[in-house]
Amino acid sequence: MFTQDYFDLALQVQHADSFDRLSELLTEKLPKLIGGDGALIFVTCNGHNVEEVHGKNAFAQEAKQHVGRINQLFSIHPLASKVDLANPGELGLSVREYVSKEEYMDSEFLKAVHQKSGMEDGLFGLLAHGNDRTTLLFVIKHKGSFSLEERQTFDALLLTARSVARLIANENVGRQIRQFYLQHSSQSAQALFLAKEKRDVLPFNHCALRLSENWWSEDDPVFTLSPDDQATLAEGLKKAWSDPLSTCFCEVELNVGSGRQKVNALPTMEGEAWLILCLVEQDAVAEGAIQALLTRRQREIMEWIAEGKTSAEAAIILDISPRTVEKHLEAVFQRLGVENRITAVRRYLELRSGQVVV
Repeated sequence: MFTQDYFDLALQVQHADSFDRLSELLTEKLPKLIGGDGALIFVTCNGHNVEEVHGKNAFAQEAKQHVGRINQLFSIHPLASKVDLANPGELGLSVREYVSKEEYMDSEFLKAVHQKSGMEDGLFGLLAHGNDRTTLLFVIKHKGSFSLEERQTFDALLLTARSVARLIANENVGRQIRQFYLQHSSQSAQALFLAKEKRDVLPFNHCALRLSENWWSEDDPVFTLSPDDQATLAEGLKKAWSDPLSTCFCEVELNVGSGRQKVNALPTMEGEAWLILCLVEQDAVAEGAIQALLTRRQREIMEWIAEGKTSAEAAIILDISPRTVEKHLEAVFQRLGVENRITAVRRYLELRSGQVVV
């Protein structure tokens, strides 16, 4: 089924190390491989407004010139009421699956936006999704429709490209954090937090754990940002994206438990954000054993769970609610990298006995 040209392109896609390179391969080489006449990558906000268009071919350039018109007429696109562009599914979709050639060619949207290029069929699919943005790949055919084999080739390249896109995004986050630590480690200590859904803040390293014990209530494993700070963080993170897969740290002022202060924030594709506070040396605490991973309350809970107590029994002993115990256990699972309490107890006992190096 797959030709040597397919494997050559798949290998190049696999080795792509940036969004620009991935975009170039998909928009310039993929159409030729599957009998298409042009391609573009567009980024939408929640599947509605188009924010960016990528591609150097005539079809992409025409779309770039009409982004405003595309957004204005988006609601009358032939597919607008038939496909959820924010979540189109794992495999590619064909325009002809949903509308006939005549309906598509006669649509007001196509006449207004692509009056020069024209098209009778198109394949589109999800390339990346995250941070309220959806990145889609779209390949057109001026005459006729895509064959089953051409659609299968599109799907195969799409799945490969999506995995590569996720890898590029994750490597960018890791690189940004490493660079930040290298640039600031000689001047200050860094407390690393993770903001889940841009709202609930969890400590992620020893400094952050010690600060959370001092700043937060003993029975709160997370700190919830105020609505104003959630909006401030979301606005700052929007400006941190240099392309659909790459972000850099932005500086925002937030209250993470000890009053408003400057926080360095880095968004991820998963909709989370890494938060780093730079501390003066006297505020940093020396790291030691299991204290580097769990808060005091979390250690107390794990001691009783390791003794065979249920969450309800541990709650009675510690004079807290069972729900509070469960919230702490969820944080423990994430900190220890496990999925259930049996594995968590085993890992905890290993750490406590010094069998595992933190």
